[in-house]
Amino acid sequence: MPKRVKPLTDIEVKKKTEDGMYAVGLVPGLNLYIRNGFKHWYLRYNYNKQSKSMSIGEYPLYSLKEAREKATELRKLLNQGIDPQAYRDDERRRHLELIQNEILNSLTFKKAVEQYIEFKDGYDPFPDRDRDMYLARMRKYVYPRIGNKPIKKITQDDIVQVLFPLWTEQHSLAKKVREPLHKRWVICYN
Repeated sequence: MPKRVKPLTDIEVKKKTEDGMYAVGLVPGLNLYIRNGFKHWYLRYNYNKQSKSMSIGEYPLYSLKEAREKATELRKLLNQGIDPQAYRDDERRRHLELIQNEILNSLTFKKAVEQYIEFKDGYDPFPDRDRDMYLARMRKYVYPRIGNKPIKKITQDDIVQVLFPLWTEQHSLAKKVREPLHKRWVICYN
């Protein structure tokens, strides 16, 4: 059975300055780690017969009360048989995927073209004449059909609808229009 620790108070946490790891009390495994004057909260726990340590946050960004609350939440996960660190990592990954999907769902083909040109100008600028011709083709043949469509929703059928009328009448122009559709946009974003 773990040794009982006298619970630290806010004042005691504030006064501690010596480097080391200090048990906080009230929540098993919650520790205050001090190094070079910086204070950080850690939760030490065992999962699948392995000893693990998980950062909760910095002091004073997280107060003693907040650190105890967070550690209690993490302990509840442990009681359910869930590794808190793996759970936190999965939550972060899901959150990032959600943000990326929201960005891609709101990114239209036209915006993607503008962002691509801006990005390309940063490392390998288009000559002005080529940029103007490129944008003129986009405005005339592509934007009317898929310019306002979200990148994630562009299908091969959409591209066929853009290219088929050109392919039968102006084959060389169709190739020039197809190249950015095929190589840059749809492959990059889907």
